[in-house]
Amino acid sequence: MSYEIDIQGSFLFEEMLLDGKNVKLDDLAIFGVGIRGKPADTSKDWSVTANVVGLRLKCRATGTLAINRLKLEAQLKELSPYDIEGEEESGSGDEERPGEL
Repeated sequence: MSYEIDIQGSFLFEEMLLDGKNVKLDDLAIFGVGIRGKPADTSKDWSVTANVVGLRLKCRATGTLAINRLKLEAQLKELSPYDIEGEEESGSGDEERPGEL
């Protein structure tokens, strides 16, 4: 379940994440906390101190920032030339080269 908050309620953001809730900021992303860990041989061998390696902030884009929309609107371009052995440098590297995602 995601909880929706506006910018005025953003001071609750950290508290809600630390409480294990997902937080949705409209047209931006849904944020949540994930656990990084390592496996145990059995459930009896598993413990937080031995198997949890760390935490991470998860983010899933939504609304106008969603990946499907970015794929349609984004353009990639090379900003500087690559130095490849055996090839002479061609071009200035600042010409636009739109690409696809």
